[in-house]
Amino acid sequence: MALTLSLGVTACTNVAEVTSDSKTESSADKTQSDEAGSKDDSSKDASQKGDSGEGKADSGEKKESIKERVLFSGYYADVYYGVNEKGEKVSEYRWKDVCDAVEERGTKLNGYVEAMGDGLFFFRDTENIGSNYVYSVYAIDADVNNYWCTNVCTLDENWWIGSVDYYQGKLYVTEESGNDQIKETVYERSADGLFVKVDNPYDAVIQSMQGYNLLLNSPNFGNKDVEGCITRSLDEKGFVLGYKDGYYKIAKDGSVSKVTGMPAEYSYSMLYDENGAVYTEFGDGTYGIKGVNFKTGESVEISAVDSSEGKDILAYANGKLYYYVYPTDAYVIRKNSVYEYDFATGQSKFLYAMETTPGATEIFPGVSGFTIVAGDAYFYQLIGDQVKWVKKDLSASGSDVVDLGLSIQEKSLFRYGTIAYDTYAERCKGCGIPVVKYYGETFTLDKKYSPAADKINETLKKSLQETIENYQKAGNERDYDAEECEYHKAYPTNYCETDEDEISSVTILQDKYLLVDYSGYWYGGGAHGMPHMDEHLFDLTTGEEKFLKDFYQGSEKDFKKLVATKTKEDFLSYSDRYESPYFAATAEEAYKQAYDSVSLDSTTVLFDEDGIYYYYPPYEMGPFAAGYIYIEISYQELLGRPEL
Repeated sequence: MALTLSLGVTACTNVAEVTSDSKTESSADKTQSDEAGSKDDSSKDASQKGDSGEGKADSGEKKESIKERVLFSGYYADVYYGVNEKGEKVSEYRWKDVCDAVEERGTKLNGYVEAMGDGLFFFRDTENIGSNYVYSVYAIDADVNNYWCTNVCTLDENWWIGSVDYYQGKLYVTEESGNDQIKETVYERSADGLFVKVDNPYDAVIQSMQGYNLLLNSPNFGNKDVEGCITRSLDEKGFVLGYKDGYYKIAKDGSVSKVTGMPAEYSYSMLYDENGAVYTEFGDGTYGIKGVNFKTGESVEISAVDSSEGKDILAYANGKLYYYVYPTDAYVIRKNSVYEYDFATGQSKFLYAMETTPGATEIFPGVSGFTIVAGDAYFYQLIGDQVKWVKKDLSASGSDVVDLGLSIQEKSLFRYGTIAYDTYAERCKGCGIPVVKYYGETFTLDKKYSPAADKINETLKKSLQETIENYQKAGNERDYDAEECEYHKAYPTNYCETDEDEISSVTILQDKYLLVDYSGYWYGGGAHGMPHMDEHLFDLTTGEEKFLKDFYQGSEKDFKKLVATKTKEDFLSYSDRYESPYFAATAEEAYKQAYDSVSLDSTTVLFDEDGIYYYYPPYEMGPFAAGYIYIEISYQELLGRPEL
């Protein structure tokens, strides 16, 4: 059996914004936490939000008993951890290990995980058959000694998967068809380890749900974007919330009642429990947060739409909403302020604030992975050179985050030095709307790695300074057109050019060279922007920056032939024309296009341990959707030796 999917999961152990801002440097040991600043700002923030005070939780409040809650760091993560109510690790799921072991047994995993629990994980497969798609759910036992994979179910034609939820030892697959038709099939693990279909006692109630767009929130991953099952909602809330010409509660007895105070239109951000519902409200390019108290039937404005603030929902559990706010004029580096709204008191309370760390800007501080487990907040952040899961006690004012020791990613760049950044922002001379925003990072190598560290660092710093100066020069020369201001005001985002240069990795190669890799994204309007990459290679002994032509002894023509030939080989590796990333229709055409494009002076080269990757940016050899096309060439083929 061969499945055409791409994410799986894991081996289970145990069980279960014309101005230039000042530069700011982030050390390798900085952990993002800004607790002192949080305390200084809390009274102001709390009064603005209607805070009733930060005190401790009621002494009678009890921790819920949790056998396993999987901390979800993204569909394509390499590792997932399960924790109990104390934050202790009870399980570890490593996807690559699972993929390797299962593939040895004849199954190739290439999908994404839908549910996990009890040493099992479940993923979906979509297969194209003619003009139709057929959906299946597979189960994997992540026991290191087993790793079996089995098909749980394949849906009938014209039915698709609405959600997959593992609940109380059973797998629930919510199936949908046209006109909001829905059903939920239940599977239980038999004595021989396989899954068999069993009766769903709520089948009759589910008939009352036909024609409704159901909202099924689940804590299966502890992630608000993961849907649950009908059974879980009926058991835990006593009803399922559905939308038709408004919002309705469909109760366990099949009765249907319209809910007052709800928005007229369907909201994709809606979360709810038996206490009430919360959702985001969009207005004039920014968001607000509203809710409905089910006990009083009243609508409540939790955080009003404000053009100076961005905000979003993090989680909703036990009548409490967790959300965050950040300044909309912040570009890349920003401070997230996290709040809790309690339906019982109708008050919002400031919890904490954290700021982005340069070099790890993909992590939203205090927000990434946010979930509530037994009343505590869990999220992941940078600690040293590792991205780790941390826990924060929300009942204790000013509490520190606790490192749980659960690493999900290594950030080796922080092992070799520190990251600093600079920014440039330009506003229209007529209306004051931002028209250019640039963010760039620079790396500072620790002197213990090279006697020429100062020379290397000066080169990298100068590169960033030159980029800022070029933006400043362009801004000073830019003409002002009063007619454009109307467009700036109407579409402030579309008419703002943005550009980022961020350090993606730092590597020491063969104990001789320092590699500093940059990645970024430029947007100048239109449907999409353009990604870009760059790499700086330095001799650690001399501090000199090196380029490909410093190593390659052949001619320009020789190099063009080599890369074009390797490109032709790559083209031929795609048996299906429709899967090919190339514009070319034939191998000869691919060779010619490559030969005309390739240059020894090109900067589209990445060095690695055993060779280089010559890469083609989007649109050069293939469409934007194909992304970068990488051509691997060994040092033996390129230089006649195994190393650089």
